[in-house]
Amino acid sequence: MEALRHPKFSAIYKKLIVGEVWNFVSSSNKSYYSGILGEVPQHAPAKMVSQAYEAEWAEFTKFCVVRNPWCKTLSDYYWKSKGVQDPPSFSDFVKALSSGDPSVKIVPLHNSNWDMCAIDDKICVDRIIRFEDLNNGLNDVIKEIGIDWDGWLPQSKLNSTKKIRQYRDYYDSETRNIISDIYGREIDHFNYRF
Repeated sequence: MEALRHPKFSAIYKKLIVGEVWNFVSSSNKSYYSGILGEVPQHAPAKMVSQAYEAEWAEFTKFCVVRNPWCKTLSDYYWKSKGVQDPPSFSDFVKALSSGDPSVKIVPLHNSNWDMCAIDDKICVDRIIRFEDLNNGLNDVIKEIGIDWDGWLPQSKLNSTKKIRQYRDYYDSETRNIISDIYGREIDHFNYRF
């Protein structure tokens, strides 16, 4: 674990983990679990996970991380458009999220996380952690489970993303409202505000 804290970890991580090793692990896991949890198993709905792993679902502590949808969408835009030649504008990306426009190739298949933490519109996980307070939330859950953790998290995206202004600067009234519609349940339940 101490090796992960090395100042050059990010460069090593990108070459080894993000490269071939990560691709192998990711594709192997996706291949295995997609038969059980659907096309995007890492974002499988809670209902599907609870049915596929009924005994574990009842026994294990379940938690989910939620994030301000406007901020999450901007971050997702930059993550998905990284390395894409001639990416769509942020406005076009948001509009494609709403319309499901297949011509905008970087639009994710599943954009709302509500079904990952709710079954039949009711929260079904034991804890919700806000991304905005990730370390404290994880610390509480991990302590509750009984695992020793010093609170350190690697930040693999830190050097690979552009410096982003305030997320509010990227939205106009139309795109702001589109995100309000897409993420309405999360915004209402977790009391997010633009």
